[in-house]
Order: sequence, then C-alpha cells, then structure tokens
Amino acid sequence: MATANGSAFPREYRISVSKDHIRTLRDPHNKDLNIHHAYIRIKDFPNGKIPDDVNPRSHEKPSGGVAEGIKTSLEGTPKWFHVLNRGILVIAEKAWYNNRTEKLHIIISSDDEGGLADGATTDRVIRNVKRDVSSADFESLAAHEIPEHLRDAFVHVEIISGGIGDMLVPLTRRGIRATRFRNSLSKIWAADLIG
Repeated sequence: MATANGSAFPREYRISVSKDHIRTLRDPHNKDLNIHHAYIRIKDFPNGKIPDDVNPRSHEKPSGGVAEGIKTSLEGTPKWFHVLNRGILVIAEKAWYNNRTEKLHIIISSDDEGGLADGATTDRVIRNVKRDVSSADFESLAAHEIPEHLRDAFVHVEIISGGIGDMLVPLTRRGIRATRFRNSLSKIWAADLIG
C-alpha cells in the first residue's frame, strides 16, 4: 500500500516493496546522487498520484497503440510485465528504503522539481486499469477484490534522488532537455547535452 501526506509540498510517498525487489546504487561521479531500482507490485504503486509536470508530454488521457499495448501486456502477461515494459522513472529530492518496515520512501519537493520524468503513460494506463476494477480507492480494496493479474504484476520503478543539481532538478534549460531525451527513443548526441 502506498501513502502520501496530502496535496501540499513536499510530499512523501511510502510504498511497500519486498527487500528482495529493491537495490540502491550510488552514482560513481556524485556521492550524493542515489539511484534506486525496484520491482513494485502494481497493486502497491500510487498510480496517478505522483506529479508528472517534469515530464514534457501530457499523459492524462493515454490512447493509441502504445497505451493499448501497455494495457494488453499488463492484462495478458502480468508475470512478464516488469520485463516487457520500460517502467517508470521518478525524480525525487530524497528517497530511501527501510529494511525493517519494507517501505520505500520518496520525497517530492514540488511538482516542477520532481515527479514522473518518464513512464507516465505506463503510470496512467495502470491507473485506468485499476479504476476499471473498482470506483473505490484501489488501495482500500481487499485482496479478494483485486483481479489476479493485478496481484501478480510488478512494474520496474527507477528513482533518482539526492545530488541531482542542475542535471534535472530544478528545471533548467539543460534539465528540460535531459528529461525530454529520457522520454524519447531518439538518439542523443553529445552536443545535445552541452549547455
């Protein structure tokens, strides 16, 4: 189950994650920058609740082939979803994992300095699939009310936190470009990254 502390910023999200499904890496060039990789159960991720203003594309009403492919993959091959889907990238002021409680904590300082930087289409498609299950808040559902494909599916979530500086947050000219590149399948040239 995921929880957040309301709509004011900073916002903290607490997400259940098995200790077998999370790893933290320290950036080799910046000791303050941490990168967390987690496989999070679809039922536990707060889909549609993490802001996505740092993402250069709109995702409120996902449609088309990509969105349909995500939904088909989630419903048809839920045990492979975390492998087949590119996942979700969250930019956070701070993130850490508590081994005792098995909770991943993510702090977003503001909607223009953190949130979903990539994978928001995946996030919104999952949110919509959850809404199709019940009009009740998904996190309030009992286990027997959640379809098997949503109990068994995981999504890969990457969280970049800490000493991000001018790389992505706050959104500088370079930050917007880096986020845009992370959101595309286009080739990135070294000249594109030079301020």
